[in-house]
Amino acid sequence: MGIACAPRDGETPEALLKSADAAMYLAKAAGRGRYVFFDPDSGKAESTAAPWGGPAEEG
Repeated sequence: MGIACAPRDGETPEALLKSADAAMYLAKAAGRGRYVFFDPDSGKAESTAAPWGGPAEEG
């Protein structure tokens, strides 16, 4: 799952969807059952992902 939050990650539905989509692809690459937040400072998804219900991995 890719997560984007308004207005930080986009002010329009299209911008939010683009941000969430970028985060989703990183979550898919990290493995099944993961979620990733979009990072507006870098314009990319954060590189950390956590399994559902678990703490984020360091790294």
